[in-house]
Amino acid sequence: MIPRKAKAIVLFSGGMDSVLSVKLLQDQNCEILGLHFISPWDHEELSREFAAAFGKRFDIPVEVVIKGQDYVNILRRPRHGVGSGANPCIDCRIHMLKIAKSIMERESADFIATGEVVGQRPMSQKRQQMDFILRKTELEGRLLRPLSAGLLPPTDAERKGLIDRDRLESIQGRTRKRQLELAVSYGVTDIPAGGCGCLLTDGIYAAKVRDLFENKAEITPLDFRILALGRHFRPNPETKMMVGRDERENLLMETLLRPGTWMLRSLEIPGPSILIDGPENEENMQGAWRLLCAYTKLKTPEPPEFVELECLRPGKEIEILHYPFEITHNSRFNPWRITP
Repeated sequence: MIPRKAKAIVLFSGGMDSVLSVKLLQDQNCEILGLHFISPWDHEELSREFAAAFGKRFDIPVEVVIKGQDYVNILRRPRHGVGSGANPCIDCRIHMLKIAKSIMERESADFIATGEVVGQRPMSQKRQQMDFILRKTELEGRLLRPLSAGLLPPTDAERKGLIDRDRLESIQGRTRKRQLELAVSYGVTDIPAGGCGCLLTDGIYAAKVRDLFENKAEITPLDFRILALGRHFRPNPETKMMVGRDERENLLMETLLRPGTWMLRSLEIPGPSILIDGPENEENMQGAWRLLCAYTKLKTPEPPEFVELECLRPGKEIEILHYPFEITHNSRFNPWRITP
């Protein structure tokens, strides 16, 4: 008797390993629903466009899941530790797989598949950790890792003959030779090969995350979007100031204004916008204005005595202020600096 077509929920980041997992299952006529997670620091619109393009390219439907406040709470209090940055990889993997499990049950799918490779990632892809995650999510027999399947116990789909185990891979470790061979065979050599792409593993971003957790009681997903922009300074425990590094960041920061934040910018002299998360008082106003002066790109040997300044507040009209221009070096603010 010919076995029925298997149905799988496949988690994909868009990197090579998840792409190869999709292709290996498509080779076995598996029906696939792609599942793409958007992290709080991701640009949602661009991420949705990426997911849609991925689905079109590989001819699969794709569902997008936004990691919201529940995920932020996990980041703040991970149960299973963090890596070298602020990355709670085990907790994150458990969180995503539990969501995928509910979708698998909703769709009456046979199993979940991921692009994980035994021994590739030090925190969540060692065999002991992979087995631990399997138990915590109660997915024994229903979680298939196609790239390393030959090294792991057979899943229910393999035992039932829905998936041919001999046509899956037995890759392990950090070398990517076999993945590159598979990619060439499938004609998908333009897929990114290295790096997990998670900002939490980046040292600079992780420093911003730790500062956020230490100084702010109520944290939302939007806080993580703000962390991805600009140079960050903390003049006092209640206040953080973000200095835009280019025109794109200046414009993006303006879209992130919300209650409790405000912004200073000058249209007269070239330079950054300053997004302030904290009380609007004279001390912070003076500090933000001096930061703007320190990072201005004004080249004239005769700087203006006074500069017209715009103060933006969410839901309010722009207020025009006048402050004296002050020549100062940005090293003056090193004691405030969170990141370069």
